[in-house]
Amino acid sequence: MLAALHGIAPALGLPLLGRLADLRGLLLPCCLGAALVAVALGTLAVAGTAHLPLAVGCAVLAEARPT
Repeated sequence: MLAALHGIAPALGLPLLGRLADLRGLLLPCCLGAALVAVALGTLAVAGTAHLPLAVGCAVLAEARPT
């Protein structure tokens, strides 16, 4: 389930970040995306998958960003 959500999340997040890049430039979405991924994957690594809603949220946030 986490892998599927991790694969679907870019379809939702990347258009929004593309719009932000069009409005504010590329630097802001890239920096925010990098920080978001670091926090989400760090939280997932520390918390593990025992708390499923937290793991799902981290998996979705980690992929819904620019690469």
